[in-house]
Amino acid sequence: MSCRRQRQMCIRDRDRAARDQFKASLDENQHKAEQICEQLEKQSKADNQTIRSQHPDVQQAIQQFSALNLPRKTRKQLENRFDKACKALKQRIHSADDALKQEQLEQLFALHRLCTQLESLALDPEPDAKAVSDIETQWSEAAKPTREKAAVHRIEQRYRAALAVTSGDKAADTLGDLAKNAERKRALCTDLEILLHLESPESERGQRMQRQVELMESAMKGLHRDSPDSIRELRLSYLTTGPAESASQSELEERFAKLMNLSG
Repeated sequence: MSCRRQRQMCIRDRDRAARDQFKASLDENQHKAEQICEQLEKQSKADNQTIRSQHPDVQQAIQQFSALNLPRKTRKQLENRFDKACKALKQRIHSADDALKQEQLEQLFALHRLCTQLESLALDPEPDAKAVSDIETQWSEAAKPTREKAAVHRIEQRYRAALAVTSGDKAADTLGDLAKNAERKRALCTDLEILLHLESPESERGQRMQRQVELMESAMKGLHRDSPDSIRELRLSYLTTGPAESASQSELEERFAKLMNLSG
């Protein structure tokens, strides 16, 4: 065999090997892309607890997928599958986060209700010792939201202040300005009713109209947004506000409880 013929065969063999290697690389990349899609699809179907514990990283998956050189024949199909899986997982993460926020808000509400009961006892000249003891037990067993440490701290301050009054260590006037607290709670309820598109009590129609104008002006200046975060902040503000005067307390608590049970 001539030297020229041998060189041609070597070049042909080398090219074939390169093509085979390239094809194998494409096949391997396709397999990796399918695995990434399968993982995302599996994660998007997980329950809330699994989503929270695994902390799926969509951005990392995007970087890994984008780095793959995929076969032309299946590239579009894989890209569509990947985009769909990414979108589903992002929505699932958002849903799990919303569920956690709602769960922790409800835990705060439970703490608030215990505080409200203890504050009512503290305002009684002769608080029921057994009722105070029962609340102490419930408080120690109640879940404390881990993501709402500031709010938990403020409610705990209310709890400790009321407990000090029931034990006789402090006077009832240390619980704060009850009339001012009632006014603040009433204003917070009105804001929530506006943002949730609900009616306010007839007796507060004038205040509500004035507040609507103020919120519209703030929105025009970019200082206020009608959003779930705004609603959440209003709820947190109510939950961390101290006791109201007894004449208003029951009405305000009933009004706020309805606003807690609505989505927003």
